[in-house]
Amino acid sequence: MAPYQPVTGMNLLTTAKSPNYPDNATPPTACSLAPRLVIADPGLSGLAGHHLAYSQAIARAAQARGMPTLLLAARSFRAAAAGADIVCRPWFVTRYQNIGAGGPVRRALYASASRLPPGIGARVGPALRSARRLWNNRGARTPGDRFGPELVAALREFPRAGADIVLAHSVSAANIESLDCVTLPPSVQALHIVLRRPPHDMNRDDGGQRHIAGILQRAATRHAGRLHLHADTTELAHLFADATGLAVSPVPLPVQVPPVRTGPIGTPPCVLFPGGARLEKGYALLPPIVERLRGRAAFLVHAGVVDAASDPIIQRAHRALLAAAGPGLTIIEGNLTATAYAEMLARVDLMLLPYSAAAYGARSSGILAEALALGIPAVVPAGCWMAEMVAAGQGVAFTDSDRVIYDIENALNTLPELTAAARACAPQWRARNSPDSLLTELLAS
Repeated sequence: MAPYQPVTGMNLLTTAKSPNYPDNATPPTACSLAPRLVIADPGLSGLAGHHLAYSQAIARAAQARGMPTLLLAARSFRAAAAGADIVCRPWFVTRYQNIGAGGPVRRALYASASRLPPGIGARVGPALRSARRLWNNRGARTPGDRFGPELVAALREFPRAGADIVLAHSVSAANIESLDCVTLPPSVQALHIVLRRPPHDMNRDDGGQRHIAGILQRAATRHAGRLHLHADTTELAHLFADATGLAVSPVPLPVQVPPVRTGPIGTPPCVLFPGGARLEKGYALLPPIVERLRGRAAFLVHAGVVDAASDPIIQRAHRALLAAAGPGLTIIEGNLTATAYAEMLARVDLMLLPYSAAAYGARSSGILAEALALGIPAVVPAGCWMAEMVAAGQGVAFTDSDRVIYDIENALNTLPELTAAARACAPQWRARNSPDSLLTELLAS
């Protein structure tokens, strides 16, 4: 696709309420300017997760084509963290997901439960999570999500003479439902929504007044001709298409990583658990894995932020890992900058992703996508999207969390073969899952 040719000598993004033109000039038409890409990401509140990487990648791909961009982040986000080359406005008060929010009561309950004997704590934790989910959804299912109105307000606050293409790559059911009460400005040529979690997840976590299928159908009717639905895996696209009867197209993942690994495997190999301590990511499985395989491998664990508000089972596992830290086990706490994250990936020989297959299912994994782009083999759960992605010999899929240790051993025993396959497949994966490929798909629709 030929690059857009931006109009020179004109401010393409202004914070004025309306453009100001000389008396003898005619305002340019929408087709005389490259369309602006507006990335609406209410979940971009900090460095945690893949919100920032996703938004940065697609913004820079658009700018490389001559398209101006505007990144709308959460009000709490520091605009400078997006990069000097990206116009970022911390804007949304509305949250992407409220399910993780918690106050002093939750912190006290979770901290206390984490000190109970393991058998009792294992029963208390799920009960606390269920109660928290019911309470959060009680509030989430009442009218009040403001994503739609805040998006429209931002487009009016930061207008542009040409057309806008809006991308919402991470939004909840409640966020989408709030589009019912707004009329998109005429400048919006298209609104692209990328669905990244299965319907039952979206109904359970920050659901709207209706089922997500009904929400999407109403949005498609209200914004007919301008709303385009996508999913970041083929399986997810099929799930939503079947549930709604609407067109839902799969789109690539915007993976941006350093070149494919070429160096020798470490002695011992470096095994990384990345992405932060969460139950669905299998963080609680790590202490016995490290105890059994320490020495066979050097473990690097990126725990992220673990505090009194973390799940009791996670807190207990984290204390065990901290107590065992030393030669053969390094714990990285807190959130990482893009540079620190890239440096961490550069050390890795095997990616350990002991995720819950039931929790992930058709969902994608940005970390696995990065591993495949770098040529790093991975240990992943069987029976989900991740297992399909390593089916060409780029990793090992485990079927039972009780036996994951043996599958990791198998991966270590065959690591040279797995690494060769992963590196051979990496160029094709990178070409298919790149920011530019994603942008091409969005513009084509």
